[in-house]
Amino acid sequence: ALEKGVIDKNTTFLCKGEHYSRNDEFKSHGYVTFEEAIKYSCNDYFVSLANKLTHQEIKSFAEEQGYFSKILNLQDEITGSINLPKSYETNKAMALGYSISATPLQVAASLSAVLNEGTYIKPYLVESISDYMGNAAKVFSSEKKQVISKETANIIKEAMRAATLGGTATIANVTTMEIGAKTGTASSFDENQKEHSHGWFAGYYKQDGRYYIM
Repeated sequence: ALEKGVIDKNTTFLCKGEHYSRNDEFKSHGYVTFEEAIKYSCNDYFVSLANKLTHQEIKSFAEEQGYFSKILNLQDEITGSINLPKSYETNKAMALGYSISATPLQVAASLSAVLNEGTYIKPYLVESISDYMGNAAKVFSSEKKQVISKETANIIKEAMRAATLGGTATIANVTTMEIGAKTGTASSFDENQKEHSHGWFAGYYKQDGRYYIM
């Protein structure tokens, strides 16, 4: 949405807590900007945002960043999946991640675009193969492509930084290091239909002038 100009970093949506409930507790954030939505992991914001895009736009943009396909091309590697809503349905399930599955590697790889000024860098395992003399017989390199603008990448990176400085990811903050993150919560049900919440974390840190994804 940032990339398409549907919103900018100052666009606000009203959060009434309609898509947040934990232990029957509801939380409202009021009017929030994009950075605040990342910072506080505001579900209402992302549902409102997703409904300004088409199903196919969301799917295509995710595919551009490696989702729903193999990253390392390993035999048993999982591709993840997406269940597109019917034409008359909203994008709520997609916005909240209920209709999308992804691997940790896909999520980490997509962050490469945020940390490389909009350039997606596909991960790979082997850098080179050497012969018996120690000379490089074959050198491998990663696929690279521009998927978002430098401006969009910086807005997302700053929002993730805000999450560690005063949002949902403050536990990960280290005062001597630049760290940014996005947190999330997923739910599952056991055999007794009791709901269990699971937290996830995707982030980055900067050390010696280089960014690392975690």
